[in-house]
Amino acid sequence: MLPYHTVNLFLRCAPDELREITLEIRNIVFSVVPDVQEEISGKRLVYFRGQASGPVKAGTCGIQIRAGAVQAHFTHGAFIADPH
Repeated sequence: MLPYHTVNLFLRCAPDELREITLEIRNIVFSVVPDVQEEISGKRLVYFRGQASGPVKAGTCGIQIRAGAVQAHFTHGAFIADPH
């Protein structure tokens, strides 16, 4: 997990409401996958399983503020089992 100060600096130009949404999604990611690694990559926060092979092969998800919205993406979304 990156220090809160680092993430806050990264999000400093985002509107307050989008920053709050981003931080809440970040909290959810860590509550669901406590051992996930976090990095800043370009204009997004990326999350991956560190014991695997890094942000691409072991990618879990990413969060990005773009076009006035918060976007969450799932690196291997098509391969996530449907629980229903």
